[in-house]
This record gives sequence, structure tokens and C-alpha cells, in this order.
Amino acid sequence: MQINDDVTLVWSDAEQRPTNEQWSGKAADRWPSLGEAIRFAIAMQADKAALGLSPWIWTPSGHVYSPGTINAMGRAFEENMLRARYINGR
Repeated sequence: MQINDDVTLVWSDAEQRPTNEQWSGKAADRWPSLGEAIRFAIAMQADKAALGLSPWIWTPSGHVYSPGTINAMGRAFEENMLRARYINGR
């Protein structure tokens, strides 16, 4: 698997970590940041779940984020965004 600066998003089975072939294959989406990959995964999750797929994210440092972790991080992003809007009066 080639390491680059992009974060990789793969849609796969929720219970089984993707294979090296999936991480480096044509179906793997590349994102410039972890935050962008998570936001996209959360936005597409309902559509992909209908196909039996869940998001997995791999970072250049070797961290793998499971579907449950991606969901938790997505909720945290949303809460932080709502908190910032409240604080800024929007």
C-alpha cells in the first residue's frame, strides 16, 4: 500500500476491516483531510447503508477509523459546529 498525504475512505462491510486491495483499489476515495473524509462519509452513510456498506477511513500515519468511530467523530463535529453558531449568535 502506497503512503501519501491523503486520507483514504473505503466503503465496506461494517464488521470486517477492509483489505489492502480495497484500501488501494479504484473504489477508494482520497480526501485532503480527515475532517473532510468524515463529513463526506456521514453525508453518504444512509445511501451506502442501503447497499450494506459502511465507511472506513485510513490515514497516512496508519490509523484506521471504524464505522463506529466515524459516527462518533461526525457527531462531535456537528455538536462543535452548533456550539460555535450559538456562541457567535448565528
